[in-house]
Amino acid sequence: MPDGGGSTETTTYAYAVPAPAIRGRQFNDIDIAKSENICILPQASLQLWRASADSPETVKIVRQSDSREIELTFDMYEQSKSWPEPFDAAPAGDYAIVNVADDTASLISIIPAGTAAEDIGELAVAYSRNECTGQLAALETGLNADGLESTVATVFGAGTR
Repeated sequence: MPDGGGSTETTTYAYAVPAPAIRGRQFNDIDIAKSENICILPQASLQLWRASADSPETVKIVRQSDSREIELTFDMYEQSKSWPEPFDAAPAGDYAIVNVADDTASLISIIPAGTAAEDIGELAVAYSRNECTGQLAALETGLNADGLESTVATVFGAGTR
């Protein structure tokens, strides 16, 4: 029997914090860790994407034609960011994406796709012709995972084909 001081037991509760959803690479995403060609469609906006979002990460984007630099920071759990506005006016060209922490760089070439891509077939041909292999793989993954209707809606907008 306790000596009048009451119970000294402590109850501990554990709460599970759900992990943020991991978004796979989409068609107009630039994988910041890979050197590759990126085909840009007239109606599409570019996104910078990273496979792992478990810690903050800062990158510096350097346009090769004029050495203009823009630094962007991904917060923890932030997997994608919009392409920076100062480069939006004319994004076609060559860029280096430098990881500020370890000074590693990927080199990307942004290329006009050469088509308005009225259908999935035209889009795949444009990606292949311009050697935009990462985007072609993302397109194929989307077709296999989501089916044609979902992929067409993602690429071209709902109700468009």
